[in-house]
Amino acid sequence: MLFNRVRIKLACVLVTLLLSFSLHAEIVKLAASLQAANQNGSDPAQVTDPLGVVETNASGSIQIQLDTDNNTLDYQLDVTGISRDQLRNFGPNETPIHLHLAGGGDPGNFGPIAIDLTLNAVDADFTSTTDGFQLARDGISILLEDQGGVQLGMHPGNDQIVDALRSGNTFVLVHTNKDIFVNDAGPAPGFPFGEIRGNIKPVSTITTPAHGMDIIVLKDAVDVPSAVAELKATLEQEGFKIPLIVDHSAAAASVDLELGPNQVMFARLPRVLEKQLLRRGKTVGLDLPIKFHVFEENGVIKLSVNTLGYLLDRHDLFIRDFSLRFTNRLMRQFGSSEAEEHGLITVRSQQSVEETVQALQDAITVNPAARIPLVLDYGEGNNRRHRVPLPVLIVFGNPNVGTPLMQADPRMGIDLPLKFLVWTDFQGRVNITYNDLRFLAGRINLSGVDDRLNAIAGALNNLARAGAGQDQN
Repeated sequence: MLFNRVRIKLACVLVTLLLSFSLHAEIVKLAASLQAANQNGSDPAQVTDPLGVVETNASGSIQIQLDTDNNTLDYQLDVTGISRDQLRNFGPNETPIHLHLAGGGDPGNFGPIAIDLTLNAVDADFTSTTDGFQLARDGISILLEDQGGVQLGMHPGNDQIVDALRSGNTFVLVHTNKDIFVNDAGPAPGFPFGEIRGNIKPVSTITTPAHGMDIIVLKDAVDVPSAVAELKATLEQEGFKIPLIVDHSAAAASVDLELGPNQVMFARLPRVLEKQLLRRGKTVGLDLPIKFHVFEENGVIKLSVNTLGYLLDRHDLFIRDFSLRFTNRLMRQFGSSEAEEHGLITVRSQQSVEETVQALQDAITVNPAARIPLVLDYGEGNNRRHRVPLPVLIVFGNPNVGTPLMQADPRMGIDLPLKFLVWTDFQGRVNITYNDLRFLAGRINLSGVDDRLNAIAGALNNLARAGAGQDQN
C-alpha cells in the first residue's frame, strides 16, 4: 500500500507541477522594413499606383513580439528621415502610426487601421535621434475593444487578429504632414498621408517545442531567483529533496562571461520511487534527480522540464504502474522523444565502482576551472543490501565550456552541468554512461557551435576512458 500511495502521490505532484502553471500558447516575433509607400498607401513592390511613389528618403524598421496568450504586443519602431513633429494625426483616434489590415487579403494593398500603435502613447515612449526618432512600447492590446475608435470591419475581429498578424496580412504605416502627397481620390487631399510602410512578417516563434522538453511560462514570476525559491519550497513540501541548485549566470560571471538569469534545480524523488526507477532502468540515474530549469528569455521567465515520455523512452523503462502510465500519457501530449535516438554513451570500466568514481573526479579536477558540485550515491543510506549496487552520479562542469552554449540558446541550461553515471550491470561489470552533448544540442536545434560540441565530445570521451582505467592513446 505504501508503494501505491507514494506512486499515486508522485503522479499527482508531477501533473500538478507541470500543468498548474499557466501555459503560454506562444510568443511570435514579427518584423518589417519600412520604405516609401505609394501615394495611395499601397506597397510599390507589389502594386502599381498611377500616381506613383511618395518622394522621400525616409526609412525605418519595426520589431514586434506578439504574445498570443495575453493578446498583447511589444514593439520598437526606428525611423530615419522623419522627425516626431512631422507626424500627422490620422484615423478614428487621431494618431500617427498604425498597423493596417491589407485590403482584399493582399499584403501589398492599402487597407483600414486594425491596431493603433500610438493610442495613449506618452512622451516617454518616444526618443529623438539625430535623424529621426524611436518609438518603443510594451503590452499593447490587439483586441478590438481596446482600440478606441477602431471599428469591426477595420479590425478583423478578436478571433482573427492573431491569424492576420501571423499570415503577413498586416502592414505598418507612418502618416506625416509633409507636403509630398498628391492623391486627390480620398476623403481629403493627400489621403492617406502615408510616407513609409512595411509589410509585417513573422520571423520566429520563441517557444519552438524542444525534443522531449516542455517549456512553461511562469506568468506570475517576478524573477528567476524568486521562481526557483518558490518551486523549491513547493517540491520540499511534497517530499522531494533538493541536493543541488546551479546558478549558471553566476558561474558565467565567475569567469567574466555574461549570461542572462539561468538556474537549474535537481530534485530527488521520494526514495521508494527513486529506487524503483533505478532498478528498472540501469541508466535512468543519469536523468535523475529530476531537473527543473528556470531561465529568462526576452524578459519572460520560463520553466523547462524533460517530459516523462522522454525519460521512459530514453532509458527503455517499462512502467507497470497505472499511476505512472497515466502520468506518462498526460505528459506525452507535450511531446516525447523518439525511441531510436537516446544520446547515451557507455564505456566499460576496468575498475571497481569506488575506483572508477575516484578516477573520474581526479581526471575532471586536473582542469583548475572544472567544478564538481555534486557526487550522489543513490545507494547511500540504504540499509538493505542488493545484488546489484545502485549507481553513483557525478555532476561536474566548467563555466568556460558551458556558458557559450547557453549564450547561443538558454534552453541548454537544462542539460548542464555535465554528468557521469557509474553503474553496475547484472553481470557485475562496472560502466560509465554520459550524455552525447551533440544529441542534447539537437533537441533544441542548436546551430553554429559544432566545433565546440565536437571538442566537448572529445574531452568527455577522454575523461570517461581515464575513469575506466583505459589507455587513452
